[in-house]
Amino acid sequence: MSDPEVYSVDKAATLDAINQVVRQNESMLGALIAVANDGTQTLLTFERDPPKPTQKARLLLTVGGTAVIPPGSVKVCEGTALITGQKIDVVAVRP
Repeated sequence: MSDPEVYSVDKAATLDAINQVVRQNESMLGALIAVANDGTQTLLTFERDPPKPTQKARLLLTVGGTAVIPPGSVKVCEGTALITGQKIDVVAVRP
């Protein structure tokens, strides 16, 4: 097992921009395994071991602090991202 890779995203990024980073990095690195922040940026952790996921993860906002998983999707992880400068709870799902 290789070490996971942490990729940082500027705190001003939108949810769409963060999801684009997730898609790109899952194609190059491997599966998203964690979402966090350090107060200045969103930290996305990717597993670098193959195989890379064919269905890419996406972040969704939680609703009242509850992760709402769309039908046909599975939860990958939960965390707090910095979206347009605000700390917002998110859930990552994969179809």
